[in-house]
Amino acid sequence: MARLVTLLFGLLANFALAQNLVPNPSFEEVLQPMCSFIVPGENISQYVNNWRAPTGGTTDYWTTTPTATGCARNIKNANLMPRTGGTCIGLYVSAINLNNLTNAANIRPYREYAQVRLRQPLVKGKVYYAEFYTSLWERSSLASNNLGMLFTTTPVERNEDVNSRGGIMTYRPQINYTDPLITNGRWYKVSGCFVADDAYQYLTIGNFYSETATTFRVAQRTINGEPYYLIDDVYVGDPESALPAVSLGRDTVLCNQQSISYRFPTVPGVTYRWQDGTTTPTYTVDRTGQYVIRATTSGNQCELLDTVQVQVEPIVRLAADTVFCADEPITIKPLDPTLTNLEWSTGSREPTVQVSQSGVYWIRRLSAQCPSADTLVARAVGCPGAVPNVFTPNGDGINDTFRIPGLGNQPWHMTILNRWGNVVYEADPYPNNWDGGSAPSGVYYFRLNTAQLKRNYTGTITIYRE
Repeated sequence: MARLVTLLFGLLANFALAQNLVPNPSFEEVLQPMCSFIVPGENISQYVNNWRAPTGGTTDYWTTTPTATGCARNIKNANLMPRTGGTCIGLYVSAINLNNLTNAANIRPYREYAQVRLRQPLVKGKVYYAEFYTSLWERSSLASNNLGMLFTTTPVERNEDVNSRGGIMTYRPQINYTDPLITNGRWYKVSGCFVADDAYQYLTIGNFYSETATTFRVAQRTINGEPYYLIDDVYVGDPESALPAVSLGRDTVLCNQQSISYRFPTVPGVTYRWQDGTTTPTYTVDRTGQYVIRATTSGNQCELLDTVQVQVEPIVRLAADTVFCADEPITIKPLDPTLTNLEWSTGSREPTVQVSQSGVYWIRRLSAQCPSADTLVARAVGCPGAVPNVFTPNGDGINDTFRIPGLGNQPWHMTILNRWGNVVYEADPYPNNWDGGSAPSGVYYFRLNTAQLKRNYTGTITIYRE
């Protein structure tokens, strides 16, 4: 099972939001004024209430305070205003710029993060909606994807010195925007819904992926700055419409002829869609495959997606009972040649067995969850050796009958015809003892066949009466 979150992204879209679990969501509660870039050894927590940088990266504080007009971090110098209020923060999401883009794999990574403790822990199993607004700084030459929101039960952090600061915190965020984001001087919303699978109490915003796992897009070619995004108005809380916590559970194995049914509640304003286009809240699976459910609220504020891999264990089957020539051993094998963990009645664990005697042969598929077995009856019969071309039915006890060496009395069908094509003798099964009856001396034609072995012999036989 792999649970995914689909990001919803739009330009200044608004929803009526419930209580915000993020304290100081717009960074308006300032501890002390600042005028310069935050430098190594400092932390944004010295200036903005509740928020901190969990690594040695120097996440910045931006302001529109009139007395700070000449400050490097006055947001007016970025030709942008905070989305709300007079403050926001900014952070680098990569060390890649226009000049080193082609050598990204060899560039020492650099990240900045912003972390906050939520007002209260999330409720395990509940659906939450989260969002923040972002804008690409005009001095960034590249835009980046992987702007993410990571929820954890305890603070995630890196203890770094000045020489190793700004390392990557490698996690899989519950919400992650997967397209390079060029904002053209505007504020864009990154948002999504997720199911809290633990009592998370900390939120961290940033890029949690390596440079090679991050996608870049040229934003402008006149400067050479790394991707730097301003952040404002962070929200975590209930979605606008109630959304059930869709979960297909873990990947599962079914035995042959078993099925599993998934059922979700019918909720006003919530639509479901399965991988094959089915839109019912109930879905039954009885075949191997990957199955996907999407639950979406009206207005597309939230979409939850979950996948599950279902494997239907095949049962072992042998061909129908068979007949074979005793002097020609046959190979028995399962109808499905891909099956493993097999055991034969002969004791073999190989995929096939060779048999040369009549008997009942069975095969078992060894499986703790879905064992299966099958049997096959193999019957060895005599098959023709060298067919004689003459016999002398004169009563002397020597070569008096048309006897074929090695031939049993089943399942062979014998037909004897004269030179005009008339049947002079027929037997099914042939008892291997025709004495010519009243047929005069001469050359005759014979047909010896069996449907079970799919064999057919023809030739001539001469009756010589002295």
